[in-house]
Amino acid sequence: MHNISCAVLGRSRRTVHIVGVGEAKPLHVMFLNTRSGLGADVAVHLTIMRSLDPARCRVTFVTNSRASDLHKILGPVRAVPNVKTVLMNLGDEVSGASTLVRRMHAARAAVVMCAALIRLVLMVRSTRVDIIHSTDRTRDALLSTLVSMFGGCRNILHMHIKWGSDFGRIAKWAMERCSATLAISNYIRSTLVDGGVPTEKVYTALNATDPTEFDPARASAGVLRVKFDIPADAPIVGLVGRVLLWKGHLDMVEALPAIKRQCPEVRLVFVGFEADPAEPFTKQVNARAEELGVRANLIWAGWLSPTVDAYADFDVTCVPSAEEPFGLVVTEAMAMSKPVVAYASGALPEIITDGVDGCLVPPGDTHALAARVVDLLGNGAKRVAMGAKARQTVLGRFTPERQAREVCDIYYAVCRPHVSAPAG
Repeated sequence: MHNISCAVLGRSRRTVHIVGVGEAKPLHVMFLNTRSGLGADVAVHLTIMRSLDPARCRVTFVTNSRASDLHKILGPVRAVPNVKTVLMNLGDEVSGASTLVRRMHAARAAVVMCAALIRLVLMVRSTRVDIIHSTDRTRDALLSTLVSMFGGCRNILHMHIKWGSDFGRIAKWAMERCSATLAISNYIRSTLVDGGVPTEKVYTALNATDPTEFDPARASAGVLRVKFDIPADAPIVGLVGRVLLWKGHLDMVEALPAIKRQCPEVRLVFVGFEADPAEPFTKQVNARAEELGVRANLIWAGWLSPTVDAYADFDVTCVPSAEEPFGLVVTEAMAMSKPVVAYASGALPEIITDGVDGCLVPPGDTHALAARVVDLLGNGAKRVAMGAKARQTVLGRFTPERQAREVCDIYYAVCRPHVSAPAG
């Protein structure tokens, strides 16, 4: 019998005992997704499902049949032979509606959730599910915890954002009663422990990026330059992410004048969901760019698919996020052999080694941000070497196979603390 360490718990590590093949049956894992659309958290779960070893885990994926982009959710898993997919009405998400509409929706949602709860409990019992894997989202957390309680199995809540006082009563109720929590970074783990979640319920497995998908050899360079008429000799600095205050779009605009002084033709390209020009924050970013005389250097690219083509044209990727829970855009850019300049905030120092495979600057220091970008833009050899090292970091530390292996060990630690997974 061998010991394998997994799951960082504060300064201690939990030990899982591995037994030989045939000495333990594979766990039956149910992934439960109530979301009405494909978000980053669901995408992470799809990555895990595709990479779990069928000798260690067999998977049932229950997902919301009401999802607006169901084809995007089903596509990645339908080709995986060890994943059984079950479609179920798990309700709709409503935002921006009147009070009356929201109350009517809540009443309908309660009926839908009760029906789903009964069906899921029967499914868990009849198929002998060992553990339910869901997210910290309110509907996910509530339903998975209730099914776990009535179905006689364990459940784990995958924490994709920091734990804090802004979580509602339902999420807190589920947190108190779930079997375990799984943090996507040590930063998130620290917020759980600081928030009073018992350390024995807190596990950590860093997120992953598929280096075969984010592969510079497979990308089509020049897409951004052609689409937005960017000159061949104009350096491109990119930011990928939703248009939100904490993602740092305004910080990048503040840094742009100093970058432009050294690189007059530079283009700052924002890639992500379409930005509404009438939205207050978008207007604020554009107004500040006008004030600083850099509006002509700023491009709102909207969403580009595949995003690998955007990374392919970036010379430098910037991630000036405040308290980033993990930062998949960081590992995506690194996998594409692109150097990343980021704030030393949230989980980003867990990914980047400053000066080796990327650059870290003090949070909010736009002068330091600009200086590191200028340094990389002015030194092509350094930029290429750092990008190559960045890809090696992803290949060594952030692959889906590593993530799935750690997550599977955690399943066994939660379900069978003394008899773990068959050796894979």
